[in-house]
Amino acid sequence: MSDVVSSDLYYFVDWNDYTCSRKQEHEFKYWETDKFSSLDECCNQRFGWDFVNCCNTPGMGGCTAGSGSVYMPDWTNERCYSQPQGILEQWQLTFAKTSLSQCCDSNFSWNKNGCCANSGGC
Repeated sequence: MSDVVSSDLYYFVDWNDYTCSRKQEHEFKYWETDKFSSLDECCNQRFGWDFVNCCNTPGMGGCTAGSGSVYMPDWTNERCYSQPQGILEQWQLTFAKTSLSQCCDSNFSWNKNGCCANSGGC
């Protein structure tokens, strides 16, 4: 009797590049339990603050979450970033805005110009 090897692909966090990567299920070590069934799930769970860049990791095929993009505040870096609305939790929608300018104005009113600059320009 031979061992059956799974060819299912799972995504995992690549902490060297701060992205998600993938490998076959049988390639995971017993202690590697942090694995995800989709790139969307991996990027959202581990890199929600930089979801778009994670989804654009070369060779991963991109994320499939849709429903349009909104702008979310990153309070640590005083900036706003684009994220697909469809992956947000209900509480996050409170802070979501339809434009970069609105996001900076609403969430960083004391430093809107700084937020715009940190975000790539409003």
